[in-house]
Formats: sequence, structure tokens, C-alpha cells
Amino acid sequence: REIMRERLIYYHYKSQGNRQAFYAEILQDQEILYALYALSLQMPKKCLYQTSCESVKKMSKNFILPEDLRKEMQIITIFDKAYPVSLKNIYDPPLVLYAKGDIRLLQNICISVIGTRTPSKNAYFVLQKMVSPLIDSKFCIVSGLANGIDTYAHLFTMEKKGMTIAVLGSGFNYIYPKSNSRLANQIASSQLLLTEYPPYVRPQKWRFVERNRIIAGLSIATVVIEARAKSGTLITAQLALEEGREIFAVPGSVFNENSVGCHRLIQEGANLVCDGYDILKICKQML
Repeated sequence: REIMRERLIYYHYKSQGNRQAFYAEILQDQEILYALYALSLQMPKKCLYQTSCESVKKMSKNFILPEDLRKEMQIITIFDKAYPVSLKNIYDPPLVLYAKGDIRLLQNICISVIGTRTPSKNAYFVLQKMVSPLIDSKFCIVSGLANGIDTYAHLFTMEKKGMTIAVLGSGFNYIYPKSNSRLANQIASSQLLLTEYPPYVRPQKWRFVERNRIIAGLSIATVVIEARAKSGTLITAQLALEEGREIFAVPGSVFNENSVGCHRLIQEGANLVCDGYDILKICKQML
């Protein structure tokens, strides 16, 4: 298992953040294919097909990674005990994760808090009302380090001495947005910074969409605080719904464009919440 783990990391690191290139490498390694199949993962068909022990071919390749890689971060694969069960059960789970900080947070029960990058003046106070009871009840708050609601969620959680995980849409060498570099360092030193991309991978639009499935997958529920009609926030909410997770949406003024997305979610069946205790009550029933 350790040998396969190292090969998986090697393939992932050399893929340059391209999942197709990563899967292409895996398809050439029958031992890893068989091990992944044994885990009963929900993988893309092109990536995982049934094989047998008889078809396994031994690999003689040398797998060499940069010496400083493991010094700067921790690497978690789908084969590791540290890999969170909630994420393993989603469709197309990330096979390799790079982490800076306290990876024990991955074993906590998480709730994601997401929303617009351009929040209203009242958004921070709304977030405090929604998130305070969750922090007090020891839920880990997950978000994406973006401007706006994500930033508020991380900052407020740390201010309250709670637990938070920030999931990036890039490698650690390219924190996005740059204005949150200091916040990223704070999270890495006392909380957890997480990404599925090798450290040299730059941010791209589609990578944030890929990242969103991790935010949704880590969490038993997703709280949406202000979202426009078309936004990455709603993509994350949809991914959470597809995985059977609870969605909580905070209503707002009909004159506020940032409330349109939340109102649409409520129309489609999301839980309308007025404060964090509404969220807490339903989440505790789920456990």
C-alpha cells in the first residue's frame, strides 16, 4: 500500500494540475487501478474499471519527488487513514490532497459557509448570527478563502477560537486572492489550508469549480449567506444537493441582488433559516 501511495503522489505531482493527465497515468498502472476499484469509489468511468489480481503488472519505475515537498506540507492520499470519510464518498473524490496546518480537523464534523464575494454591509453581522452557535457546538467551518463571505467565515471562526478549513482553487505557491495571503498564513499556522493541486499550480476559473466539490463534500451541510442568481456559490450548493447534503439559505431583501440566489434555493427546497440555532437543530438530528 505504501508503494502505491508514493506512485499516486508522483503521478499527481507531475500532472501539472491537469486531472485528465493524472487519470491517464493511473490507467497505465494496474496495481493502483485495482486498489482504487477495491475502495468502491465513485470515479469517472474513464478512470476506474474492473480489473483482477491476475492482470496486475509490477512496476519497475523510479518515483522521485522534490526533496523539499514533504517538508513544506503534508500529503494525504485516498489510501491514508487521515483522508476524510465524507469526502471519500462523493462522486470523483480527489485522490491526493496537499495540506498545511492541523490535518486532525479533517476528522471533525464540518459545515461549509459560503456566499458572495461582494457582500452587503449587514452580511458580516448576519454571518455572526448564523455561525456562532455552530462554532460553540464544535463544528468545523469550511469555506474557500475567497473575498467576501468566505473571508468573513474564516476570520470570525478564528476570532471565536473555533475550527476552520480553507480549501484553495490553486497550489500553495499561488494563494488567490493575493489580498488573502496573510489570512492563508494564519490559517496554515493554527487551522488547516487544503488543496488538491500541487504547489506550483496557478489559479484558473475551472479549478475553483473543481474545488467547490471538496467544500461541499467535506461538510454535512452548506450554509449560503448572500448569493447572486448566477454564481459559484450556487454551484457549490448544487454539488452539495447532489451528494444528499442539507442546504441552508438565509433570506434577504427582494431589492438586494445578493439575496436572489438564496431565494431561488429556498424555492427549490433549501431550509430557510433565521439564525444559527435553526441550522444547529437540524444538523444535530442528522448525527
